[in-house]
Amino acid sequence: MGSDMLIVQPFRGVRYDPSRVPDLSSVVSLPYDVLTEEERDDLYQTSPFNIVRLIWGKELPGREEEGNPYLRASALLQSWLKEGILRRDEEEAFYLSVQDFSFQGRGERRTGLVARVSLSHAEGGSIFLHEETFSQQVNDRLQLLQATSAHLDSIFAVYAGDSEALNRLMREQMEDPPLLDLQDRWGVRNRIWAVHGKERLETISEEMRGRQLIVADGHHRYQASLRYFAEKGQQGHVLMTLVSLNDPGLVILPYHRLILDPEMDTVGTFLNRLRSSFRVDEVRLPHRKERQILLTEYLWADTGPIPRFAFYGGGDSLFLLTRPSRGISDASPLMEIFVLEEEILPNLKGWEAGRKEEMVCYTPSIEEALHQVEAGGAQLAIFLRPPSPQELLTLVRGGRKAPPKSTYFYPKLLSGLVLDLLDG
Repeated sequence: MGSDMLIVQPFRGVRYDPSRVPDLSSVVSLPYDVLTEEERDDLYQTSPFNIVRLIWGKELPGREEEGNPYLRASALLQSWLKEGILRRDEEEAFYLSVQDFSFQGRGERRTGLVARVSLSHAEGGSIFLHEETFSQQVNDRLQLLQATSAHLDSIFAVYAGDSEALNRLMREQMEDPPLLDLQDRWGVRNRIWAVHGKERLETISEEMRGRQLIVADGHHRYQASLRYFAEKGQQGHVLMTLVSLNDPGLVILPYHRLILDPEMDTVGTFLNRLRSSFRVDEVRLPHRKERQILLTEYLWADTGPIPRFAFYGGGDSLFLLTRPSRGISDASPLMEIFVLEEEILPNLKGWEAGRKEEMVCYTPSIEEALHQVEAGGAQLAIFLRPPSPQELLTLVRGGRKAPPKSTYFYPKLLSGLVLDLLDG
């Protein structure tokens, strides 16, 4: 990893004015790329000021601003600023973000700092991607950025190591009342504090200086920002929420694969092609809840054969796939994704890498994947193991990127809490 100096800066955040929008839970959203169209439609109905109208506007009939979602987002943003729906804070600040949530029956808390982060243009700089991106999605986010001249939501990044000075500062800040405290519709409590004061701002800047960041969520927005500022001949910056890899509330889930191809082989035929390299064990469980419990135990176990996968093609049977590891190259969940892409999926009838976007859907939910196959929405579910923060760091330090949709950081950062305008 490179040695370019990371620079983080405070900024004047843009937030919904609670006097104009008393119910802040009605105007926030998950990031655009994890929403379904149905969820977007629901958020549209929740409030005329919901942030989804900016980050993923509908394509509507009409010309110019009326029909173009990017131009409409720009017009809406300016209108909301003019009307005072959104207000820019008077003072520069870093923002403390705290999310309280439940995971696997336990209460968890994830803490991060929202900051402007100077962009690293050169490979080997101070900001790293851990997943490949889709060019179409980068172009989409670039058009939105060009139209609005604003970072409408925060990229999620993680950093190695810890800082007692930062931890102490955040604990002290949490003793004050938060700027906002909302329970979202996804069951997560979200709180935001503004961090002011010369000494505190300098402490944050100095403690983060020189650290190396890994983009956790927001790869397409990050790449779009690089292109946006490169075209302007500027270094530029992005809006990021920074979380330590040591944070006890940092939860990383895998994205399970759903194969959508009615013409594919039967699961039995497909598995027969894999038996020369993989051991295939069949487990018959008549109830979905039993299958869900077994999959959770199998995939989350700290011990057991590596690499390992699970398949479900309907009915009562789960198929557990293992093979001897060939060394460090496939001995972690993130490396197992390469095994899936290079050794398993090419054995599907009709598989072509160029058709991947139309043949594969993704979900972090075991329950949802089982349901989709049972309901006929997918022909096959392939389940993967969750990666650890250390495995993410190892991947990046090895100079590799995983395929798109390899990790799902839970919970997602909410869009609509703090925005950043690029004009100052």
